[in-house]
This record gives sequence, structure tokens and C-alpha cells, in this order.
Amino acid sequence: GHLIVGTVDRVSPLGQMYEANKDTDTFYRYAHFHAAGEIVADIQQAGFTHIEARQTIIGVPGPAAGTTDVQIGFDAEAFEVHKGQGRGAFVALRARKGMRDEG
Repeated sequence: GHLIVGTVDRVSPLGQMYEANKDTDTFYRYAHFHAAGEIVADIQQAGFTHIEARQTIIGVPGPAAGTTDVQIGFDAEAFEVHKGQGRGAFVALRARKGMRDEG
């Protein structure tokens, strides 16, 4: 089967902002943020393969960014989707387990 994970990368500038403000934010108060690289390692350790990653919200939030209206603090280009992980604040991962290679 497939595993799909969507996460805010703790080590990204936006992830750090959310982490720093989570005690006063109603939505993120109980959130546990993880680094995307840690999640990839956990997925691999669980026996999943063929891990694909996509990332978006790349860059540093501007002074207008807040935890509820984060779009205001980023340029439009920040929301383009790119392969990989490690630069974007939002990361989507897809992995496979128990399936033979498909050609």
C-alpha cells in the first residue's frame, strides 16, 4: 500500500515561527512539529520504499506573516510546488510498502 504524509517542516522558517508561537495559538497549541528528514528516516525504518517528496512555501515569512494569515507574508512564487524536501515549509511525502517494482 501507499503512505501519504503532509507536514509542516519544523526546521523551515515557517515551522520555527509556528513552534515559537504555538503556546498562544489556538490551532497549533497541541501540535507536534517534526523535521521532514526525521519523518523520511522513520518511514524508511518502517520498511517503506520509493519515497517521493514535494514541497512548497519556500522562503522566509515577511513581517506581515502571522500564524493565521501566513499567505500575506510570502511572495506568490513561494507557493510553487517543487520536488524534494528541506527547503519548503509544507512537505508532502508518498511512500510504498509491500508492492513489487512497477517496471
